Amino acid sequence: MIINGFYALKALGHPAREVLINLHVKWSLTADLALITYSGFLYGHTVWLRPTFPTDHLTLQDAFTNRENMKYFGNGIPWSKEEVEERIFRNARKNLFQSEICSWSMISHDGIAGCFWVFRTQEVIPDIKDKSACEKAEIVYCVRPGFSGRGLATEAGKMVVNSMLPYFNGVLFATVHPKHKASQSVLEKIGLQPDPEKQGVPKFGSLRNYYQMHIKKELDSCEEMPTLLGRRKIDKRSL
Repeated sequence: MIINGFYALKALGHPAREVLINLHVKWSLTADLALITYSGFLYGHTVWLRPTFPTDHLTLQDAFTNRENMKYFGNGIPWSKEEVEERIFRNARKNLFQSEICSWSMISHDGIAGCFWVFRTQEVIPDIKDKSACEKAEIVYCVRPGFSGRGLATEAGKMVVNSMLPYFNGVLFATVHPKHKASQSVLEKIGLQPDPEKQGVPKFGSLRNYYQMHIKKELDSCEEMPTLLGRRKIDKRSL
């Protein structure tokens, strides 16, 4: 199913022809023409991930404005529709998959199921074992009401982690509310383990448990690291 729209057209360069997008396309010529052609697709058995479109905020509103759905997300306070629009727009427009944000929408057979984000921090941390520098990135996801309990976040998380293995060198982490057992289970299934030193840590105005995964990738001192939307040259000595 192809739905006409600016972002749908940008996605048509990919072999996948089924592009889910809202009909009410709102875009900025100045801001959006700089977007790289969408090609950061990841495919699973029950869910596939495509780069977030700015217009996805219309569908994702029920995930972030629903009080029950947001109970364990961030500070537990639902976002306004304006906040959802602003944050989804911001993530989509910075979504280069080679800078600080990787943002996908989770697509199931019955529509957009939620979103999955990776925020690569500017922080460079030393590797305790070999004293070399490595990166740090946080994963965040949110599932829309009606799509939970189907294993979609677990499958999406495994795809995201696997996509990072060839080039990411550092610590992948996530935080979860101590009472959110379902999310803790998802993180463990995708390979993250509880950080024993960071349990019940104050963050976002509530308590959070930290989960982490160390990804070690040997790189030459200077080589091209593949990304989902192109390649960038990395000088390991500059980290």
